[in-house]
Amino acid sequence: RSRSPTTRLGAKHMKTSRLAFGACALAGFVAYTIGHIAARPAGRRTASTPVRIGDDPARTVITNKRYLDLCDVAFRTRSRDDLALPLKPGAVVCARGDATVLDALFRLDIRTPFTLITIESDDAAPQNVKWLRHEHLTRWFGWNSQH
Repeated sequence: RSRSPTTRLGAKHMKTSRLAFGACALAGFVAYTIGHIAARPAGRRTASTPVRIGDDPARTVITNKRYLDLCDVAFRTRSRDDLALPLKPGAVVCARGDATVLDALFRLDIRTPFTLITIESDDAAPQNVKWLRHEHLTRWFGWNSQH
């Protein structure tokens, strides 16, 4: 199921629907991120160097590297692999979206709430629906969906 870019998944919806997939969902994540994540220190960013999407967001090309810049940590992506436990609460985690990488990610002992962005894969996610029941997964944005 796709959600509109302006829809934020609220806490009461988390038990039934944790996914937002497709280009619109990722565009929504960027819009959400600009207002809420970009100004806070995280990952490789600092408070004095917020993420800048561009002067005109409608004309900005969003690539996987842009999403990686928005993430606090990355797990087995082509250009970053810096996830270390424990995650800080509310961390935004980018991961390659193939089944092998996601299976390894969900086997980690993650004990804090996190948002997942799956990139760099043409596989429809989630390949295993039990991943949706992860206790600390609060949101999941991805390129492709089978749900």
